[in-house]
Amino acid sequence: DVSQTLELSADAALTHFDGDLAITERLSVLKQVGLGYLKLGQSLNTLSGGEAQRLKLASAVTELKPSSLVVLDEPTTGLHAQDIEPLIALFHQLVQYGATVIVVEHDMRLAASADYVIDMGPDAGALGGQIVAEGTPESVALSRASRTAPFLAAELAEQPKEHGVKDSHALTQDVADVDAIQITGAAEHNLRRLSVRIPREKLVTLTGPSGSGKSSLAFDVLFAEGQRRFLETLSPYARQFLPQLPRPDVEKVTG
Repeated sequence: DVSQTLELSADAALTHFDGDLAITERLSVLKQVGLGYLKLGQSLNTLSGGEAQRLKLASAVTELKPSSLVVLDEPTTGLHAQDIEPLIALFHQLVQYGATVIVVEHDMRLAASADYVIDMGPDAGALGGQIVAEGTPESVALSRASRTAPFLAAELAEQPKEHGVKDSHALTQDVADVDAIQITGAAEHNLRRLSVRIPREKLVTLTGPSGSGKSSLAFDVLFAEGQRRFLETLSPYARQFLPQLPRPDVEKVTG
């Protein structure tokens, strides 16, 4: 009955509903993001922050359209090392589908698997807010200015990249030649009039010390500007019921 079904974990439900494509397609995404152990009827207020974020990701994946922009804050939080691999595979599936995936992340396994890495620093707070290195994981690992580089180099040496198809030559070139999101003059929080081009339809990882400005760039500038512009597309009638969002402290965001 319904109560017994709600007691099933997502993994158990995959077996129970084997053959029902509409159900198994959605449940398989839960398994991919490492949430196969959750019960179908589990209350949302019992989830950890990492579980809640990955549940949102699983929900969004089933509704994504080509050219979608996905921005995530440390999606590996709370994951065991063995669960990171399926998550990385999912991100590359999204990229192959035509999405741009931008991840704020400290986990070097994910950074090493990215198509493009933007490393921020050199330190936190007032000593951060700058880009110290950017490019393929292999090129950032060679940077002498990056505090992330030694850890990224160690990960690359231990686990050669096996995910997705990466055009290293194209991404090592000036990103100006690549279809990209251009952020110019970002100054939210500790960002120092930062300008950067983020290649589209790639897996892009923002790395750097805690407090270096990664989330400020990803969420307080890029996501905030996208949200503000979306609200502007609504009718005046609809907008009167919604809060007016301030423009982030940035000169220009295009692409």
